[in-house]
Amino acid sequence: MLKFLTDLLPTDLDVILYIFRQSFWGCRFVGVLLGNRQLLSSVIHRLWDLFHNQAASLSAVHILGLAAFMVHLHASMAVSPQVQLLPPMQIQAVPLADALSAAVLCNTHTNMIFSVRLCVAAVCYGLCRGDSVSPQQQQDYIPNSLYKKLLYLIPRLCPEARINSDCVCPDGQQEDSPTIPWSSITDDKNWMKDVLHLWSHPAFQQLEQMPQYQ
Repeated sequence: MLKFLTDLLPTDLDVILYIFRQSFWGCRFVGVLLGNRQLLSSVIHRLWDLFHNQAASLSAVHILGLAAFMVHLHASMAVSPQVQLLPPMQIQAVPLADALSAAVLCNTHTNMIFSVRLCVAAVCYGLCRGDSVSPQQQQDYIPNSLYKKLLYLIPRLCPEARINSDCVCPDGQQEDSPTIPWSSITDDKNWMKDVLHLWSHPAFQQLEQMPQYQ
């Protein structure tokens, strides 16, 4: 089983994507990992290497599956072990989702594009998963480390977002209740439109008012 799951990355992540679209199976899959520390360690190390060395080769479907996986890890933070990253990256142990977030690089333009697409997918998925719960519970599905990356990356990659963060909308008009662009996030051609759509979404902007997302 260990070899099967580690070999699953990244070539068959479309299978994982289907699993995570069904939130029940996403929770169960993460639960299996948390119940087997050796398996969990192997997957986390494999993903760390994937983000560092193969991020540019991942398709939109792979990005979506990985984003959903990180959201489910974050939602399981209360029962998850913490990870000690090597100094000087982090002195204290951090949650699993934050450890993977630290592996998502922003040091080149190519890495910044991958990072913003992964983070947008994760935040969109988290907002959709937490849509039926209270704002306090919604935070369980939105990793603050990925959200903060978006606050750094979007104004740098999307000049339109710097004009007026309160009114930017990809179609030029602000909607009263814009739909979270989860269903189209896998579109390789329109990902920038989805970035701006999320940036102008009230739910995204409200998170910035909370201390842990600043």
